[in-house]
Formats: sequence, C-alpha cells, structure tokens
Amino acid sequence: MKKQSIIKKTSVSSLQSPVSSLQSVVCSLRSSQGFTLLELMTVMLIMFIMMGAAAVSLRGVVRGAGVSGAVSTVRAVLTQARQQAIIKQQETAVAFSQVGDIGQMQMSAISKDWENCTKVNTLVGPVRSLPDGMIFEGLGASPKVEFKPDGSAKTQLSITMRERNAPSGAANFTIKVTSSGKIEIK
Repeated sequence: MKKQSIIKKTSVSSLQSPVSSLQSVVCSLRSSQGFTLLELMTVMLIMFIMMGAAAVSLRGVVRGAGVSGAVSTVRAVLTQARQQAIIKQQETAVAFSQVGDIGQMQMSAISKDWENCTKVNTLVGPVRSLPDGMIFEGLGASPKVEFKPDGSAKTQLSITMRERNAPSGAANFTIKVTSSGKIEIK
C-alpha cells in the first residue's frame, strides 16, 4: 500500500507541472497578443456613456452662459448711463426695444431746448443688442429709464429677460431700477 500512495503522489505532481507550464505559456502568449474584442467593446461602451453624460451637462452650461452674458450686458448699459448722468450732470436715458427676435438698448443724453421748451434726446453710443436667443418680455408702452444728474432714477423700470426657446420652467431674469438708481437683478 505504501507503493501505491507513492505512485499516486508522483502521478498527481507530474500532472501539475505540465498544467502550470501550460498556463504560463498561455499567459505569456495572451500578454503579447493584446486585448480581446470583448474587452475593447466594453471600454468603448463606457467611453460613449461618459461622453453622452458630458454632452448633456454641457448643454446646461452653455445655456447658462448665454443668460448670464445677457444680464451682464443690460447691467453694463444701465450702469454706464447712470455714471454718465452723474459725471456730466445731465439726464441720461436708456430705451429698450424688441425688434423681431432681437432685444436692443440705446442710451441717450437728455438736454433741454430752452427756445422751444422741449427735451432733446441725443443718442450716445451704439445700439446694444442682447446675445442671440435672448429676448425682452413684457415691454410696456415706453420701456425706458431716465437717470437724474444725482444718479437717482426719474422713471423706474422693471424688465424681464428670457431665452426665446427656453423650456417651460426655465429661469427668467427681472431687471429692476429703483427710484434711488439702484440696479437689481432677480
């Protein structure tokens, strides 16, 4: 019986060495051949999913950049008009209009014609337009704000801006000019 157990041990150990040597050969061949098609397809699928998620999130970023750019443009025009009224000690106005799909702003200096007892609007600077896709909403009969020489507003203003093709529930921005001349954005 002792001989049989020795034979069995020898035969099992002799089988293990060819199996392990075969595994090492397969591993070395596999590492030199590269990746399998399944592995490549899996990596590509993960990459496409990540690119799709990035594209969806970037769409919101781009939309937000257009809105913030429009808000900055309107604030800059109103601030410039107020500063000009204070510096030149002259009433200054900003008129808003919606020409088709384009929201526009025009600043003018207001002076008095003493001979005819009328006000004269002298256009100051170029017509400024909102970025593409942004529109003014709810413009009244004469949507303008007039700043007095002390910086306060002779006429108050409240204008809403939004994206032309914005989905329902998208943010609107309201720009208000108070009687003290403060420019608020909500």
